[in-house]
Amino acid sequence: MPEPAREALAREAFDAAMNIQGDWLRGRALSMLRRIPTAELRRRALEAALALKAPQERASALSAFAGDLPPDELEWLLAQAASIPDEWLRQSLLASLAELGHALPDWEPALREDALAEARSLAQPSERAETLSGSLASMPEELRAQPAGEALAAARAVSDPAVRAALLADLIEFLPEGRVSEVVGEAGLAAREIVDPILRAERLSGLIPFLKEAERPAGIGEVLTPFER
Repeated sequence: MPEPAREALAREAFDAAMNIQGDWLRGRALSMLRRIPTAELRRRALEAALALKAPQERASALSAFAGDLPPDELEWLLAQAASIPDEWLRQSLLASLAELGHALPDWEPALREDALAEARSLAQPSERAETLSGSLASMPEELRAQPAGEALAAARAVSDPAVRAALLADLIEFLPEGRVSEVVGEAGLAAREIVDPILRAERLSGLIPFLKEAERPAGIGEVLTPFER
């Protein structure tokens, strides 16, 4: 959306979140505002998250704004992680903190290992693949091979072709050059199984930057053909 429209919509979203009764639901709503476009609204969302009374809901909401927190608040978040019963929220919090290891240098290796352990414990392949992939961006390149391979195996085990295509595509930038074509091909096959033409086109178009130059015209044509009249 154009920036002015995004700002207006973000204000509506923030106001709606603040009208939600109960820390749990309001905290979840506030965590969804992490990409709001203005500094003022982001500050207000962070202040609202800090004001939540229930520690677990406060930790869950603050994990989305971890990059804006001072080290003492980050350490408070870290101390809360073990007490969060929802494994998905707990892993999300650890992953957010692992990405900010530079702010907690004494904790960085342990945070990374905790985040990986939590990701590996997730039963659903889609959740496991997504969380392992999310940890790769902040990880030193020399340490990526094993978790990238685990994320790839988990993504391949996802039955829904739309989700499988998206997870495979998210992994491509973290794979060694020799495996890129293989995974691009797998993601393309998954995308072609999607019945909805718009979603299929969206997944296929996301793969075009990873195609070899000679393959791109055909890839673009495949995306556009269903919409030509």
